[in-house]
Amino acid sequence: MQKADDSFEMSSRIVPVKRYDWNFFDKQMDMFPSFKNDFDKNFFKDTQHSSMDEEIARMKREMFSLTTPESSLKVDQPFVQDFTGDKKMALRFDCSQFNPEEIQVKTMDKQLTVHAKHEEVSPGRKVYREFTKSYTLPQDVDPLSLKSSLTNDGFLQVEAPAPKTCVARKEIFIPIEKMLR
Repeated sequence: MQKADDSFEMSSRIVPVKRYDWNFFDKQMDMFPSFKNDFDKNFFKDTQHSSMDEEIARMKREMFSLTTPESSLKVDQPFVQDFTGDKKMALRFDCSQFNPEEIQVKTMDKQLTVHAKHEEVSPGRKVYREFTKSYTLPQDVDPLSLKSSLTNDGFLQVEAPAPKTCVARKEIFIPIEKMLR
């Protein structure tokens, strides 16, 4: 509308807004109903799920579940033969996120356990990390003969002399060449 003095008069009106108590997935399915039906027909014809609803429910369950990594270390062949010809049991653990005083190596009978725990508290922030790996020592390895060392880059190496009768993989060191720029 235009007034006599060439200024504009604004008119207003109320626009209705639909408000639903829906989550993200419900909104998506409401916006694309034909997509849902096509998806159900084509995608689930060869699977165990029968609808998009079931697949979304499965994804939500998996998304919000907490899983922890396996704590038991599985090594098919722990024995190696070094460049001098000595056979040894060698295990490596990545402890690079922990300080040396936060790492503990212990044995109980034939069970080797590496445990590391880091806790850092500052105003408005708390960091907590924990790492536990267990390994059942081979029958002929004496737990008292274990030695551990920590490399500069944070890898914990646990070694023990291997029994004379064991079969060991030969450890071969490959030289690293520097690339010139």
